[in-house]
Amino acid sequence: MAIGDNFGDITIVVVAPTGTVNSGNFILDHNHPPYLYPSNGLGSLLIDLLLIGMENYMLWNRAMKVALLGKNKLCLVDGTTSKNNFRPRLVHQWDRCNAIVTSWLMSNVNSHLFIGVLFSKNAQTVWAQLKEQFDKVNASRLYYLHKESFTSTHGISSISVYFTKLTYLWTEYDAILPPHPIKDYVEQLEFYRLLQFLMELGSSFKQDRSQILMMPNVPFINQAYAMIVQDESRRIISCNHFNTHTG
Repeated sequence: MAIGDNFGDITIVVVAPTGTVNSGNFILDHNHPPYLYPSNGLGSLLIDLLLIGMENYMLWNRAMKVALLGKNKLCLVDGTTSKNNFRPRLVHQWDRCNAIVTSWLMSNVNSHLFIGVLFSKNAQTVWAQLKEQFDKVNASRLYYLHKESFTSTHGISSISVYFTKLTYLWTEYDAILPPHPIKDYVEQLEFYRLLQFLMELGSSFKQDRSQILMMPNVPFINQAYAMIVQDESRRIISCNHFNTHTG
């Protein structure tokens, strides 16, 4: 037997197993937000990134959103649902789910933030308090990212490692201070970052750099990266082939 339960604009179906209709024991549909899988235990969600403060809030927030969305629990922290949305028979299940999600937040914050999370009344309050406290445009962090992206060099690392580091720095910078959506500005920023990537390549890639800059239509940065990685791979294969025949 199925019993309809309104959840916002969505009709949620709660299925009652045979023989338990009058006992009040209901089985939630797996798409229902308070549904808990057996694996959804206390502290079972770890993102390998502890929240420290403003310096890593943007990354932590993004990682937690992805993890919570995957568990179908993001709505319990972002304000799109609350305890009041549920009928009395589901309140206990909501309390259980809230305790689990709160434990996930406790497991992913630094020790100095743990007590604040522990004594908050629900996961949504924790989420809002952390946002209020740490979701700031941090000039010091922007300065660090800007400096790191300018001073990062190819050095002895592979092209892939060098490019990946730059990409991470640019991504976090854009997350804190999004670029203006005007097309001309975005294209200019793309070209600027292409020059930054090429500028710090090792001297052995001087010819590659010149060829890219002399192309009639300068490629996008990902295309330039692919071209240089291909040349790097060719050199490694040639070097290994030479060593094999001269060893």
